[in-house]
Amino acid sequence: MDTPWWHRPTDRWTRAGDVLRLLGLCSAICAPLRFGWVATPLFALVVLGLALLRLRDVPSSADPAGGAVLLAAGWFAILDLYARVPGLDLAVHFAAGGVVAHLALTIARTAGVVRGYPQPSRAALALLGVSIALGLALGYVWELLEWAGHTWVDPRIHIPYADTMTDIAAGGLGAAAMGIVRLWVGERESK
Repeated sequence: MDTPWWHRPTDRWTRAGDVLRLLGLCSAICAPLRFGWVATPLFALVVLGLALLRLRDVPSSADPAGGAVLLAAGWFAILDLYARVPGLDLAVHFAAGGVVAHLALTIARTAGVVRGYPQPSRAALALLGVSIALGLALGYVWELLEWAGHTWVDPRIHIPYADTMTDIAAGGLGAAAMGIVRLWVGERESK
C-alpha cells in the first residue's frame, strides 16, 4: 500500500527529525512563557516548517538537517543572537532559504506543478528559476512579517533597509544553491 502524500515510512533520519519536531513543539509552548507572546508566531512558523519536513516526498535524510536549521533560526531570533554574532543572520537566511525552497519544490512536485527532476535542459533552468523565485518570494514574505512585528508587536525587532535587502538576497542565494543541488541529485538518480 502506498503511503499518503503527507507521510513517509519511518527510518533513522525521520526519527531524528521527529525528535526535532518534538523540540519545536516544546519550544512553541515554553518560549512564550519565558520570552513573551512574540515567540508564539515565530515558533508557530518553525513548527509548520518542521511538520512539512515530514512529507513523504521530502528525502528523509533532509529532514533532520532542515529541522535543525529551522529550529536554530527560531532560537537565534529569540535569544537575540543575530544582533550579537556578525554574519549569523545572513548564514541562517541562506540556509533557511535553501530549506524553504526545497520544501516548496517538493510540495510543487507532489501537487504536479513541477514534474520530477528534469535533465539538464530548459526545464532544468526553469526548475532552478522556480527555486530562486520561491526563495526570494518567501524571503520577502518573511521580511514583511518582520516589518509587521516591528510595527505592531515589538519595536525592538530589527528591520533596517540594508538588513532587509541582504536577508532577501541571502535567502535567494540559498534557494539557488538548493535548486542546483536538486538538479544534480536528479541527474544522478536518472543515470
